[in-house]
Amino acid sequence: MNPEEQQANLKIAVACVLSSEPTVRKTISLHVPGWENLGEIVVVTIPDHWRTVSPEVSKRMEKAVPKSSGFVQILVLDKLKYTACFGVEDEDLRQLIPIASLDEFRKKLPRFLQGVGLDWLTFTERRLSKWRHGVVDKRRITLWLNQFARAGSNEWIGEGLLRALDFWTEERLISSVDLTQEILEAFARVCLHRQQSGKSADVLANLFAKQIKPLAPKFGGIEDFYTALSTSDATTNDQSILFLEDGIFSGTEMIKLLSDLLGLEVPDGRIRKAPALVDKALITSRKITLLFPVATSFGVSRLQSFLQENNLSKIEVVHSAPGFLDVLSLAGSEALVNGTFFDTTIRNCPADPDCHFIHLPFENQTVWKTSDHAAHALAFCKEIGSQLFQNYLKDVGREWPATKIKRSALGMYGIGLTFAFSHSIPKATLPLFWAGGKVQFEGKTLNWVPLFPNAA
Repeated sequence: MNPEEQQANLKIAVACVLSSEPTVRKTISLHVPGWENLGEIVVVTIPDHWRTVSPEVSKRMEKAVPKSSGFVQILVLDKLKYTACFGVEDEDLRQLIPIASLDEFRKKLPRFLQGVGLDWLTFTERRLSKWRHGVVDKRRITLWLNQFARAGSNEWIGEGLLRALDFWTEERLISSVDLTQEILEAFARVCLHRQQSGKSADVLANLFAKQIKPLAPKFGGIEDFYTALSTSDATTNDQSILFLEDGIFSGTEMIKLLSDLLGLEVPDGRIRKAPALVDKALITSRKITLLFPVATSFGVSRLQSFLQENNLSKIEVVHSAPGFLDVLSLAGSEALVNGTFFDTTIRNCPADPDCHFIHLPFENQTVWKTSDHAAHALAFCKEIGSQLFQNYLKDVGREWPATKIKRSALGMYGIGLTFAFSHSIPKATLPLFWAGGKVQFEGKTLNWVPLFPNAA
């Protein structure tokens, strides 16, 4: 967003001294997560020693919020001195509002936000309205939050989870890929797994095609990975492939796909994701780049280990820095390396997810007031989540050992994310967002309704 566009969208500006800036930003983030990228709120910082230097204060405020910005409320903290006249002329719609202290700022900010449609509930509705598979409006959000209230007055947990939720719109997903003409020229084919269940493949193919075609018209479309591998000559040097996917969270789906292409043994009951290639060299001898806009350290580590173990050294794993989630603790990283991450008695069951993962949403100090609040919220999500995950398994006709279900209470493998795309939600996200059905909490029975309809 260029400066002109940002100023045109401005609704609130906060002017403060540099030493107050961290508190100001944290306070805003509590109510409007991701506000820095919206262009509707700006923080104007003044060096502490310039607080009373009126010309310099005025200059900075005028630069950040010029008259052309339209109606903008400028909240002035720290008794800043200024000489410029804001909102005096008829065409000057800026409004200066002195705020006596940081405590007053904390108390009054929700009212200012509500006045411009940026209160946290309205803002949440704006973000989640992009969900593709149903309506997520204030009514749905309120219904979801009320369930926390009925389960022992825990509505504050639901509000905290909403503030911690990282929701990726299609626009954000595409921009994070950051493909250029130069990058695309290095590849002969662009692919994704078009045979995956659901409609995610079609959504992603359309999104990526819109970005790629103007940059590299030679690509007629986004091909299916298996088809591209099986219909090209592995000995031809120019047959490099760019494989696109929205994210890698546990690594399981990508590992399954590669395993099936290699013709590795399939566990009983699992349907192959793709036919086995007639010649393994079609994948082992070709340069392939796997590009993930969103990735976890757990998923990337598992995938890289699989590539190394199966002679797939020519496959490169790439992920965007803004979409990287470091979810492994030091103990978890060590366990992956020494082979103790998974329970040896239960297939694909983590041995100790509480120890091996950093549950990022509950580490967010902007969301939870104290560590005790975060711990209580985590325990609540586990209690409800294990029941919801069991409901999900029943709905899809799967049976898991009770221990594995319990260790997936915070989502697949116990990763415990608060993450969603506008087109899908990874199963590594807390089940409270995407699963439903009857649950019990402290003697009360609830028919849990997920925040996102049709997500499971």
